[in-house]
Amino acid sequence: MPASLRSIAAAAALCALAAITVAADPVAVPRGAHPDIVLPESGASGQRAIDLLADHLPAVAAAYGKTPEELRRLLLSDRTARIDARGYLYYVDEFQEPEQPPGRATPASGAAR
Repeated sequence: MPASLRSIAAAAALCALAAITVAADPVAVPRGAHPDIVLPESGASGQRAIDLLADHLPAVAAAYGKTPEELRRLLLSDRTARIDARGYLYYVDEFQEPEQPPGRATPASGAAR
């Protein structure tokens, strides 16, 4: 195969590889730097978090590699997702105390030993 055809074949292979990569993740959002913001409260979730982020929502979303709509959807659908006063996303684990089996006294119940 002549050198010029090898170059064309190599370029075509690279283009095909790039097309496959883009097709595999068509909504890839490049990560941006997290904006330097200060919000009036920390720990907001849902619509309150969206309202607090306001015009900063697109930049915060980009910092996490998400579109603004993806971040909105996340904040509205995941009740464990929160934002802190700097606009950083974090999650709160919702742990429930296990129930005591019937007939077992707990230390708080004041039962005699």
